[in-house]
Amino acid sequence: MENRRPKRQTRIVSFSGIDGAGKSTQIESLRLGLQDAGLHVKLVTFWEDIARLRGIREGAGYSLFRGDRGVGSPSAPINRRDKNVRSVLMTAVRLVLYLIDAISTRLAANRALRGDADVVIFDRYIHDELANLSLNNRFIRAYAQLILMLVPQPDISYLLDADPSQARARKPEYPLEFLVINRQSYLDLSKIVDRMIVVPALSIDEVKRIILQNAFRVFQIEGIRESSREEEAVPIKKDQRADRDEPHTSSGRSAKTLGNLDKKHCCLITLLLLQGVVYLPGAYATSCTTQSQMSGPQRDALSSASRTMLIQMENGDVQALHANTDPAVAADFGGIAASIENLKPFLQKATFTVDNLYVLDASTEPAGTSRVEFFCGEPVVTLNFSDIPPGTYALAIGHATGVSQPQQISLILSKGAQDKWMFAGLFSKPMMLVGHDGLWYWTSARKYATQNMNWDAWLYYKIATYLLNPIDLLSSSNLEKVQHETDKVKPAALPSSSPVSLAAHGGTYTVTTIDTTTTFGALDLDVHYNPDPTQTSQLRDPPTARKQVMDVMSALLEQHPELHQAFHGIWVHADQGAATLFALELPMDGISGPPINSQPATH
Repeated sequence: MENRRPKRQTRIVSFSGIDGAGKSTQIESLRLGLQDAGLHVKLVTFWEDIARLRGIREGAGYSLFRGDRGVGSPSAPINRRDKNVRSVLMTAVRLVLYLIDAISTRLAANRALRGDADVVIFDRYIHDELANLSLNNRFIRAYAQLILMLVPQPDISYLLDADPSQARARKPEYPLEFLVINRQSYLDLSKIVDRMIVVPALSIDEVKRIILQNAFRVFQIEGIRESSREEEAVPIKKDQRADRDEPHTSSGRSAKTLGNLDKKHCCLITLLLLQGVVYLPGAYATSCTTQSQMSGPQRDALSSASRTMLIQMENGDVQALHANTDPAVAADFGGIAASIENLKPFLQKATFTVDNLYVLDASTEPAGTSRVEFFCGEPVVTLNFSDIPPGTYALAIGHATGVSQPQQISLILSKGAQDKWMFAGLFSKPMMLVGHDGLWYWTSARKYATQNMNWDAWLYYKIATYLLNPIDLLSSSNLEKVQHETDKVKPAALPSSSPVSLAAHGGTYTVTTIDTTTTFGALDLDVHYNPDPTQTSQLRDPPTARKQVMDVMSALLEQHPELHQAFHGIWVHADQGAATLFALELPMDGISGPPINSQPATH
């Protein structure tokens, strides 16, 4: 009789996490480590091997939502429009697709358990689809739990945590705002997924060690642990079955998860999920009504209340506004009162219009919800609120025009007793900078980008984003488009999370910030640097200090002569901690540097 190696029990491992978390690197590391231990390893890719209707889904992201195709890289960022498109309708579509994928995942897991591999690694799992849903919604959460009942849970589910900004730098495909929300959804999901290990955002080698140690411990494989590190703490959920006394075997898991769920039970769960797909969108905890969807009396009442509040701000009638303020906001009104006093001079004799109205119903949202999302209209406008109590709110976006510095003013209102609208928040910003609106800066940024003048383009894109978005908690497809174009042209030498070094006339300066300012009326480049001890001592002598900051200015122009064209001048600050030791603003023609034969765009 032929001798054969006894078949080991097949184990399943899954990897999940936001895009750019480093899953591919860690999957390859684990695969090689297990193979070195003598195990037969098979890889299953969720999108290629499990997800259904891929062609339709990819086509929708490209044709319906105008997203880019392909895979993003630091040198070639793209703007995908698929799982980050949020609306009640898209949620309903996802509930159907994810149910289909859950059934496909169940079949794939069954095939894996019957196969000849010792370990099957899933590159993404059904968990990654559930993380695209708003799990703070109790109905969506119930749907996710039913899906998890339908799908076999892996022996180990690794969730690779990552800083969203760093992940996006590695794989620029989705807006940073979406990655922040998506990361939180993964962390929320980890609380309801059995045997999910959240691996913190550490170095690549540290993450490799954690993953290998956990896998070898759970699979009872020798040869990976170092005796000095064997008991080192590894981030595992306290209710891990691997740490319980019950046997942790695939056959045990299979008997519990697959065997107990016979065809009758699977059909019942599927019917419940289908029923949930029908009723969940209607029972969604939040809803948004745009002004075109409002009744005439509803729209008029909200518009009238908003205009009254704007007129009170114009008159500086803080007392009247405070009297009609939501009690929770009225209790700490000092900051709002100061903002109104600062805004008042810009509103005198202005013409007020209320151009966009949204009614936001969060009355059935559970108390204590950290993040509440509203999906409004088509194309979808998404509004993200943090830590708001259950209730009905409204957003009124207004404009004050006919004055020298037009303003865009966004009001948050809450519905009080007898359906009375009360003041609950204020956001304001100018409509124009140096005589130009956000669309002009967007168009100008595109022109600079086509000429490879990326410093000018990036800074103008930033101004365009600031002016085009009336309130920071709002996102839309157009704003995402501006952000995508911004990311494409961002220069590598710009300081962001860390300073950069600027070589200038024999010295090196630590530049901490490069931005724009209109403090002196025209559009200037605003530069901050931290002088070293020698440079700090030189700043005590005004002529030497002036020469030092002028060296910084001329060095910037020598390295980036295109700055001549886009800005009136440069304002440089030598900082020490929170204090400015010396500051100087000069027009471009007063700074030595290679001139550009073109008039500054914002004179």
